[in-house]
Amino acid sequence: MRGCKLDEKVGELLKELGSLERVVMTVGKPCYISFESALFVEGIKSRGPFGYECATLSDNIFFYIEETPIELIKIPEDYFFGYRQKNDVFWAEPEKALLDYIYRCQMEGVKADLYDMDWSMLRRSKLEEYAELMDVQLNVPSVESLRKERHPKYHIMADEIQEFLNK
Repeated sequence: MRGCKLDEKVGELLKELGSLERVVMTVGKPCYISFESALFVEGIKSRGPFGYECATLSDNIFFYIEETPIELIKIPEDYFFGYRQKNDVFWAEPEKALLDYIYRCQMEGVKADLYDMDWSMLRRSKLEEYAELMDVQLNVPSVESLRKERHPKYHIMADEIQEFLNK
């Protein structure tokens, strides 16, 4: 089912449920929207994927709903927490979305982009609590190295990270 388009049953579900996100909750059950998708929707990352990335206990799968890409990403059962329900759609809490993203990057052997973030929107205590539960290393960009950069955006980012670390 990798990379395939779902048939007209999804169209029927879309009419019945009224939103793409609710269809994703039904097709991917159990799942919650997380990773960069949730960070982008929450305004923590200024760039995000086109479509939805969801944490699930089912197998990894990629599909489209009306040209919108949906990716269901399997996470360990012990990591399936830290989400809340809004209008029949489950969304990761911001701190959990960040840690799901970092976990995924670690599993794929790539470096997580933690530079394009509004750190002021995250609660340090919750992030540290969840990181410990998931055994995920949170490698916050170094304030000192950011301050050495010439571009002002890195200085602003250094201030935000410093404020986050002082919480």
